[in-house]
Amino acid sequence: MRSSLVSGTKAAARHARQLLLRLVESGPPLLAQRCGAGLRAAAHQLGQMGLGEDDEVYSQTWRFGPLCEAYAEFLEGKHPRDQFLCSLVSEAFSEATASGSSMLRLQLIAGLLARLPLSKEAELARIVHSVVQFLTLKVAPYLTLDDQEKADKENFPPPSRVTCATAVVFHKLCTHWLDLVGADFTKQMRETWGSTLSLSNTDFDQALPIAFSRQNLPDLAGLFQKIDSAGATDEALLAEIETDSPLLNSKATARALAIKPCSQRSGK
Repeated sequence: MRSSLVSGTKAAARHARQLLLRLVESGPPLLAQRCGAGLRAAAHQLGQMGLGEDDEVYSQTWRFGPLCEAYAEFLEGKHPRDQFLCSLVSEAFSEATASGSSMLRLQLIAGLLARLPLSKEAELARIVHSVVQFLTLKVAPYLTLDDQEKADKENFPPPSRVTCATAVVFHKLCTHWLDLVGADFTKQMRETWGSTLSLSNTDFDQALPIAFSRQNLPDLAGLFQKIDSAGATDEALLAEIETDSPLLNSKATARALAIKPCSQRSGK
């Protein structure tokens, strides 16, 4: 994927669009295979250009149009779309990039996901299920700690800044979507948590409601500004996720209460 699609100017994006569409038309799997590397390169280039403060990149819709067009036109069927979404969320939850570009990468991935023309419940189920797994593994154990344990940062260190930022952004994005699709979908999703999601399940073959396709972009501007603020601690960011959130896997959260460092379990 050409990084100039999302890191360059509007004029550069228009020129790169034609190349992207030709490449994806000739080999649709390329979109999933190259998207992660392209977004990492774009985030690095944006950082070098001094862009990306607050929600600047996330709010620039023109950066994401060609990718959304390629997704809608050339990824037909459940498997190609699932492959692309798996690749995109895996990139979102990876901390392999340098910290200086991680927040820009987060804006790019969130901006793309928020605009993708999702049409089936299976697509939304893939994203939400992946976010639930991420929150359960990376955030839920810390949220179960009491104030005394949280103060003991040597034995109970908080998640990294990148993890906290990723968690709150994707939590807000997914809760926005769940509000649109309703309680029945959320109930079906809860039944898959703690297990591998099988999209062969016909429960997720339905089209997303019309309200979903007409949705306004989730309001992440204030959240990106808070993330960018030097005064916002990691704990303050995680406070954006309520402990009774529908995205927290309650069974895994309960098990996390029993997870203590060896020094704590032994009483040392």
